[in-house]
Amino acid sequence: MPRPRTGTVRRQETRLGTSYGLRFTYRGQELYHHIGGAWEGWTEERVEQERGFIMRQVERGEYVPQRRQSAPLPSDVEMPTFQRFASLVLDRRRRRVSAKTYQDLESRLRTAVDHFGPLRIDEIDSATADDFVDAKLAEREAIGEAAAAGVPLMEEYRDSRTGGRTPGASAPSRTPRSTRCSPRFARC
Repeated sequence: MPRPRTGTVRRQETRLGTSYGLRFTYRGQELYHHIGGAWEGWTEERVEQERGFIMRQVERGEYVPQRRQSAPLPSDVEMPTFQRFASLVLDRRRRRVSAKTYQDLESRLRTAVDHFGPLRIDEIDSATADDFVDAKLAEREAIGEAAAAGVPLMEEYRDSRTGGRTPGASAPSRTPRSTRCSPRFARC
């Protein structure tokens, strides 16, 4: 019968106090299990109890290794705007996708940039996304009503499938976007 595993308690002095962890072998791998620090209320007695509990889990095969948590972003790092982020995504995808897929992605991002462009990424929440969806649905309704009335919303429309131009009304009924940022992503 193999001898029982005991694990080794590791102590690391930090500026906040002692940090405790447990080093042991599990399924042929050397693992480290962080327990906690003295500033969190961990004492030598409590660490020994936790060591015993973890080692019993290891013996029974019930232990689940800890996952490393990603470090939070430092507070002094500025969050990019959606427009900047969309530019980065589009640039990365340029090398990875076909020309048609790239054009589709660019078209979709251009639509999103018109709405979310100046907002920082962390400012976009479900309410902002719902506003975007509502605006797009209202735009679709307006286009449907204009088509039913026979009054196009644009002066001229280029059909991307055929490359042909479809003449429309003499003047666009849509307000120009001159006050908005250019949809060319980071080129504002």
